[in-house]
Amino acid sequence: MGQQSFYQRRAVVILVIAAGLVPLIAWGVHRAILSNSNDVRDWLPADYPETRQYAWFTQHFGVQDFIVASWPGCTLDDRRLDEFVRALPQLAASDSEGSPFARVLTGRSLVEQLLAPPVGLSRKSAIARLRGTLVGPDNQQTCALLTLVDGKAPRLEPAIELIRRAAEVAGVSREEVRVGGIPVVNAALNRESSRSLVRLAGLSGLLGVAIAWLCFRNLRLTSLILAVGIYSAAASLAVVPLFGAPLNAVLITMVPLVYVTAVSGAIHLSNYYLDALEHTGPPAAPGRAIAHAAVPLVLAASTTVLGLLSLGYSDLNPIQLFGVFSAVGVALGSAAHFLLLPAALVVWGPKKTGRRVSDMGSAAPSGSHLNLWPQLGAWITSHPGVVLTCCCAAMCVGLAGVPRIRTSIQMMRLFSQRAPVIPMTRWLEERLGATIPLEIVVHFRPESQTTVLDRMRLVAELQTQLLKLPAAGGCLSAATFAPPEVRQTSREGVVRRAVINSKLKSRYGILHQHGWLAQDADEELWRISLRIRGLDDLDYAAFADTLRRHVQPVVIRRLGAGRPGINLTITGTAPIVFKARQSLLDGMLFGLGTDVVLIVVGVLVITRSCLTGAVMFVLSIFPSVVVFGAMGLLGIVVDIGSVMTPCVAVGVTVDDVIHFLLCHRRGVQQGLSTAEAALLAYRTCGRAIVQSWSIIGVGLAAFALSSFVPTFRFGLLMLLLLTAGMVGNLLFLPALLAGPVGRWITKTPAPLTSLVHLVGNTEPAPAESDQAADQGPVSQEISCQ
Repeated sequence: MGQQSFYQRRAVVILVIAAGLVPLIAWGVHRAILSNSNDVRDWLPADYPETRQYAWFTQHFGVQDFIVASWPGCTLDDRRLDEFVRALPQLAASDSEGSPFARVLTGRSLVEQLLAPPVGLSRKSAIARLRGTLVGPDNQQTCALLTLVDGKAPRLEPAIELIRRAAEVAGVSREEVRVGGIPVVNAALNRESSRSLVRLAGLSGLLGVAIAWLCFRNLRLTSLILAVGIYSAAASLAVVPLFGAPLNAVLITMVPLVYVTAVSGAIHLSNYYLDALEHTGPPAAPGRAIAHAAVPLVLAASTTVLGLLSLGYSDLNPIQLFGVFSAVGVALGSAAHFLLLPAALVVWGPKKTGRRVSDMGSAAPSGSHLNLWPQLGAWITSHPGVVLTCCCAAMCVGLAGVPRIRTSIQMMRLFSQRAPVIPMTRWLEERLGATIPLEIVVHFRPESQTTVLDRMRLVAELQTQLLKLPAAGGCLSAATFAPPEVRQTSREGVVRRAVINSKLKSRYGILHQHGWLAQDADEELWRISLRIRGLDDLDYAAFADTLRRHVQPVVIRRLGAGRPGINLTITGTAPIVFKARQSLLDGMLFGLGTDVVLIVVGVLVITRSCLTGAVMFVLSIFPSVVVFGAMGLLGIVVDIGSVMTPCVAVGVTVDDVIHFLLCHRRGVQQGLSTAEAALLAYRTCGRAIVQSWSIIGVGLAAFALSSFVPTFRFGLLMLLLLTAGMVGNLLFLPALLAGPVGRWITKTPAPLTSLVHLVGNTEPAPAESDQAADQGPVSQEISCQ
């Protein structure tokens, strides 16, 4: 039996199955949002040098994730700090998992420790050693430094809540507490990314409903289109926890990607359905629409899936997950096009069209196409050279700006100035010091022939030298807790050196316990923890080179140029974050390139036309070149929220281009000239292209209201890219097809024609053929169907 009877017979069954899956999908979405985790140290593969070095560091010194907590008036004389420390274990006792903190230090306790024997510093010297880490530049403001237990990183929000509750017990209001550090930034990433998706998805959907209704003027059809998009996006998100994968700030952009591609295909299919209603009855209309939409829908979905799957070859875990799960989501959306939407149209779809309202606000006769801006379409197809010149000029300007694109890897750029983490971090770095750790490990092997005193003095001098670096905010090491005689530069006798050396050996256990010394086979490891500002856009590679240039003369001066057995390792959170951000940007740009290339290759394989593939390539990159080239020329920084948008916009652009190319070819097959076929494709596909732009682009623009910068950039750039894509598809593409390019493409043998005949009869109905003969080749009764 035909496809029409299939949908008639199976519509209710399909809808019942889809409805039955809703609770499972809702559960999966909830689990996915709860799993949101954004620790960038988990993003890099294990074989990266930065990852190996950090794993080696944590093996010997433990995980050194810490949270800095302070408040206005938290000074070295503030007794509330002691009450805060005492309240922490009491409050944590009610937690079945125990306290999330392995160690709690305060500026007060450390100053007292440095004042007491055996260190015995003066109060001024003790404060100076802690300045920039636990004591502020005013020598009064201080804080608590809370080191997380290894494995407690996923429970960041409970740990931060525990800090606020302890502060309340100590008499400090929750609003006054300031927290900072890498764990706080990770918690903010988790919170802001999830909140943006949940809060703005509803607004985006409502905006899409309003615009879709204006386009179709049919509430039921509008609701069905958006329901398919929402259902597909939710199903794609629900798949994530089924495979045990956590959500992250990159993977979360999969949701609007699947929504965009599902709605785009549903809009095209709905327009085919409305056109089918004008020539057949409602029972046959869904099958006829599928027959005509099958080829472009399958082409768009398959090429997009292939492009996304190529991201699975990325080294970075978030990009791999994004590529694989986005491909699954696009496939689910394609299944919804062929099953869910036709079944819904059989049951709830409009049964007649009557007089359809055009985008210009005037009614178009029944049986006609939208005639979207007919004078503009006619002018484009009759003046292709002028249009091509303008579009090529825009691409050339964009290409000139592409090499000027600047990228940023600063974590704080992920948040708007409204996000609480920004003012908190700024307050802490102004009142206390930098909050991002950079770990320098000095290796001493036996051949270095150094005593404990030699090592301590070298570490002390290195610490002093590191604090001279412009980006350094503070520094802690074993030398911070050494007696004052360790740092003196005057020469002492052998006996005195032996005494000092013996004293230092007696403190080995304490230094090991607090993570400043470690042993690795025959090497002794001395840790120096440098702090750099989280609000600075630091180029870590250049900073590491500068650091080594400052350190090397110290080693030579202290131990001699020929002293072997001493080397440095630079690791910690800072280099991991830098490498992850840098690799993430590179990987995403690579993903866009492979996405476009695979789409073009797919079109080449199917059409066997290099020219068709070239047209697809040019139209696919046109929006990205124009928009990102303009960003480069204007000096706008590209960050993680920006580079994902081209991959998403390509799906919509490719969908529209494939529909346009197929419609143009069908017009030529019906006897039209290339210019007339381009005009026919413009009239037929223009409505769906503008509808896709308005429903998807303007709908996603709601995400520009987010305080999470990647979501904000995503919403704004999606609107700009889809606008540029619409301009390319309504100006650039018809101008190309109306000229020599259109003639050369139609001369190429096209297996697409055979595919179209396999899925359904594309010949005009008898009445249509008669009208076409009477009215000539450009009659509006000649269609792409």
